Amino acid sequence: MNSTAIKLFVILIINSLFFSCGDNRHLFGYDTEGSEVFVDLNLPSCFESGKNNSVITGTCSPEAQIVEVESLDMSPSTISCPCIGGTFSCGPVTFDASGPNGLFPIVDSAITVQSRTEIDQDSSTICALDLLVQKTVSNSMPDEGEDTTFQIKVTNNGPGHATNMDLEDILPVGVTYVSHIASQGSYTPSSGLWMIGTVNESTNVTLDITVNVNSGTSGSTIINEITKVRMDQEHDTETIDNDDLFEPIFIDNQTDLEITKLVNDSTPIEGEIVTYTISVNNLGPADATNLKIEDACPVGTTFQGDSATLGSYNLADEDWVIGTLLSGASASLKLDCKIDLGTAGDTIINEIKDDDLIMDQLDNNLSNHEPSVSLTVKDEADLVTFKEFGGSTVNEGD
Repeated sequence: MNSTAIKLFVILIINSLFFSCGDNRHLFGYDTEGSEVFVDLNLPSCFESGKNNSVITGTCSPEAQIVEVESLDMSPSTISCPCIGGTFSCGPVTFDASGPNGLFPIVDSAITVQSRTEIDQDSSTICALDLLVQKTVSNSMPDEGEDTTFQIKVTNNGPGHATNMDLEDILPVGVTYVSHIASQGSYTPSSGLWMIGTVNESTNVTLDITVNVNSGTSGSTIINEITKVRMDQEHDTETIDNDDLFEPIFIDNQTDLEITKLVNDSTPIEGEIVTYTISVNNLGPADATNLKIEDACPVGTTFQGDSATLGSYNLADEDWVIGTLLSGASASLKLDCKIDLGTAGDTIINEIKDDDLIMDQLDNNLSNHEPSVSLTVKDEADLVTFKEFGGSTVNEGD
C-alpha cells in the first residue's frame, strides 16, 4: 500500500468514528460539542467521625462516565465510581477531623469527556458528638482523714468516634491525692490531665481518683470540678447540659472529745495547794479546731500556777486555749490552787459544764464527759496530834 492509500484509509477510519447529526459531531455516540457534561455533589449534612460509612453522592452526566472524587480530609483521599442513571455513589470513605480543614471537610468531584472536564466542590461538617461526662463520688460526707473516690465516666453516644480526647480535673484544695485507676489512657495527678485518646461510638471510659480528706476541713464543702473536655470533634450543644462536671463533698463537722478532771488531794487542809488535772482526748473523727475549755480555780481556792501540754492558760479569761487537737491526740492542763482560809469543813466542787467547751466542731457524744471533781477541806478540830511520852503514845486531850 502506497502513502496515498494509507492516508485515505486513515481518513476513512476517522470518518467512521464521527458521524453527523445536524451541526453536532459525536464520538462513540456522545455529543462532543453540544451534549450536557456535569457533576454536582450532594454531601450529607455531616460526616460521622472515624467511621468508614460515608458515601459521596451526587448527580452527573453523561452516562457511564467515571466520576473522580478527591479530598485531603478523607481516607482514602481519592475514589472513583461510574455515573449511572444520572447519579453517582462513591464510597465508603472515612472522615475524622484530622485533615487540613478539620471539622469542615472539603470535597472535590470531576467528570471528563475527551478534553472537557466539569468539576464541583462542596463542604460539609464532622458530626457533633453526644458525649456524656459524669462525675460521682463514693462518699459525699467523709470525715477528716478518710478516703473517698471520685469517678469520672465518659460515654460516647455518637454519631462517630471521638479522637484525641483529653480531660482536665485538678484536685481541689482540702484533699490529697492517694491513687487512681484509668480504664484507658494516662492520668497525671499534678496537672489533673487525663489523656484518653479515642473513644469509639457506644463505648465509655472511666477514671477513679482516690483522695484523702485533709485535717482542718471539717464543716466545709469541697467541690471537685472537671474544667476542660477536649477532642477533635464538636460537643453537641443540645446534649451538653446533661453533663455532670461538679461533685461536692461535705466534710463531717463532728468529733468526740473525752474530758476528765482529777484532783490530787480530796481532803486537803486550809493553806494547802492542790492540783487539778483536766485531760481531753479527741476520739475523732474530725480534728478539733479553735478548741478552748473554760475553767478556773473554784471558789474557796486561789490560783497559784498552771502547766499545759498543749496551748496555754489565760488567767484573765479563765480559759485553756488549746487551738487544734488532732483526731487521736490528747492534752492536759494542771491548775495549782491554794485552799483559802476559812474553808475548813467545806466541800469545794470544781466543774466544767458542757457550754464551757468551745470548738468549731459539734461534740457528738457528751456521755464521756466527767468534768466535775470535789474535795472536802479538813476541819482543824478533827486533826489528831500524837505525842510520845516515855515509850507510850497519848492522844492530844488525853
